[in-house]
Amino acid sequence: MGEAIYKRELDHSYMVLKCEEGDLTGGYAYRMMTRNRIGKLLDCSQRQMDGETFLYYDISSRQPLERIYEARKLGIRDLSHIIHAVSAMQEDLGEYLLDGQGLLLEAETIFGDVETEELYFCFYPGKEKSVGCYARLADFFLEHVDHGQEHAVNAAYQFYKMSKSDYFVLSSFLPFLDREMAEEKRREERETPVLAEGVLPLKAEYDTAPELDYGLDAQEEDEEDTKKSFWLFRLFKRRKKREAPVSRTEPPAETVWDSYVGQFDLAGSGETVYFTDLDSLTRERRGIPCLSEEGGERIFPLEDLPMTVGKLKEKVAILLQDSSVSRIHARLEATAEGVGVQDLNSRNGTLVNGEKLSPHESVVLQEGDVIQFGRERFRYGFLDSKSIK
Repeated sequence: MGEAIYKRELDHSYMVLKCEEGDLTGGYAYRMMTRNRIGKLLDCSQRQMDGETFLYYDISSRQPLERIYEARKLGIRDLSHIIHAVSAMQEDLGEYLLDGQGLLLEAETIFGDVETEELYFCFYPGKEKSVGCYARLADFFLEHVDHGQEHAVNAAYQFYKMSKSDYFVLSSFLPFLDREMAEEKRREERETPVLAEGVLPLKAEYDTAPELDYGLDAQEEDEEDTKKSFWLFRLFKRRKKREAPVSRTEPPAETVWDSYVGQFDLAGSGETVYFTDLDSLTRERRGIPCLSEEGGERIFPLEDLPMTVGKLKEKVAILLQDSSVSRIHARLEATAEGVGVQDLNSRNGTLVNGEKLSPHESVVLQEGDVIQFGRERFRYGFLDSKSIK
């Protein structure tokens, strides 16, 4: 099985794997996976080119796990969702007498629908039994787990430890995972305040206690006032915490680098510039990288890279609502050479100066380049930082 490459043909995108075993069409596993709809297996077809065999997996409108969790962390619910999906897929394969070892359990070969969150899997019919088939998935969990969630961390580390065993089966881990999930739910219930009848939930927009008339006697009114005061006190503390100025640590007056006078001097004054100031000073000289709409007024400063482009609200940083743009279309990222753009398996493609990128292909942008997402066209350039308020 060779390294995955990506291709686009008409309205479909494919992940392509080269088969080292040659012709697989005569095998039972291949016939079963291509002639039946088995669970959430990606549609697969075999092609012969120049005497070599390739498997084409249809990944249209889907993104790999590594991309989905690139900018966010794995919580206990995410772990539970992924692992239970793998378990269900293995059970579906078993009904067709297919060995679950054929599943490719890696973050780049498990694909998700970014809207429905359903997961889809690649099955490689010629894969031999191997020890540690969960190793790369376990590593992915450890690298992306949310360390602020105790139960997510527990589950990720337990999965990592158990998967190292030569005789590990996923069903042996599920009870532990379900217990951690139950503990997380109980923790959330404990931390959720139970409000008495007639007491409104705490909301940020409440400036005063709600005026409620329940026909209570004097003692009950006193108790009700106490409850209102308690919630208003919590609201006040929360607001004060939000409004409190952020303290910043000033750089030390002298550092060992001060002996290198002018080494980082961008203005030629002889003053030493701190590392933390280099990026901002460079930005002031050249400006903030941005995308400017051709023939329009929209400008998107590229300050907080990476940024995702698409039309799926609340999932992308640059929202383009043209019907030719995919829900998750492309990604803008910082590289050592500058700002790069990568196509994310979009239906109509991403073009740079008229050249269409292959799925997941990335190129570094130069000032003046024209980038096209579907029908949407933008020019890459720099924006004077002083014009950004």
